[in-house]
Amino acid sequence: MGDTFGSFTVRHAKSKNGGPLCCPATYVETIPPVFSGCPSNIVVNLPANACQTPVNWIEPTATDNCGDVVITSTHTPVMEFPLGTTSVTYTATDQYGNQATCSFDVIVKDVTPPTFNECPDDIRVVIQQGGCETSVTWTPPEAADNCTALITSDHQSGDTFPFGETIVTYTATDLAGNTTTCSFTVYVGNTNAPVVSGCPEDITVVADETLQAVVNWDEPIFTVSCGELMTTQSHHPGNTFSIGATRVVYQAESEDGKKTECSFLVTVTPRPATLNISKAVTPDGDGINDWWLIGNIEDYPQNIVTVFDRWGGVVYQASGYDNERIVWRGTNKSGALVPTGTYFYVLEIKGQSVKLTGSIEIVH
Repeated sequence: MGDTFGSFTVRHAKSKNGGPLCCPATYVETIPPVFSGCPSNIVVNLPANACQTPVNWIEPTATDNCGDVVITSTHTPVMEFPLGTTSVTYTATDQYGNQATCSFDVIVKDVTPPTFNECPDDIRVVIQQGGCETSVTWTPPEAADNCTALITSDHQSGDTFPFGETIVTYTATDLAGNTTTCSFTVYVGNTNAPVVSGCPEDITVVADETLQAVVNWDEPIFTVSCGELMTTQSHHPGNTFSIGATRVVYQAESEDGKKTECSFLVTVTPRPATLNISKAVTPDGDGINDWWLIGNIEDYPQNIVTVFDRWGGVVYQASGYDNERIVWRGTNKSGALVPTGTYFYVLEIKGQSVKLTGSIEIVH
């Protein structure tokens, strides 16, 4: 069909047995070629030092039911592909113009985050003049990436920073969304130490009968020009102090480590001994001077009383003498009355430098 002989072209013919030689004149060949081996989508990672990469694959083939096929493509194996998704299309065309396509994606990913060349070290500055803030400058860091990186920051060199510490963060983001951060701290300090007012003078008080004293005072006040203060103290108003001298210490420390101290002495002195000691005991059971009376001894419960005979022998000893439960009735250690005569005593008050001595007459 289609051959030209002289002045005519064969358009239709019949075979010798009457059947069609090929096709009716109205027939048209519409069957497209068929691809085989069409690649699936290809995913590759960029190398760390490049923003495009060669990609290889096995090319597809195509056949047709009538004759040869011409194959064309938008890309060929080993071509360089950029970051992202690129569609690759093969087209097969037969001699009648019928076409078929084979398409797949080449997906190039970037898994390498940017890198900062030099991240600034922490910065320490001191406010030179009044106020609680100052401007701070530094050399902004630079970032490298196999493609392109965008750098953002929450602070810029030359910004004003408040007293204390502030973290500055730079972020580098590449086209694939990979990020790397660079952070450093800006410390803004102050040359002024805390100031104290109302530091108490030394305090002296007298102990009570327990040989202690509850002591109160107005606490000192600390202030600082910038930032917060951390205060400590060794004692609090209303604390109980024992006899002797105790140093009370208050200390305030600013955020940048400068300290101020306030201290004073609390001195607790013993109560003066105001004892009325009886000189005689008449243990005859008439209810008068039947035991040794030590007036006001109840104010000094922590006491030790010792009674000796004229030869130094101990005839009586007691702690916590109180004129009621614990008393000396003129008896010896065995409970028998001692003979009439003169006896000697030593009275000590614990915790105080008090030691009283004297004599007692026992009269029957």
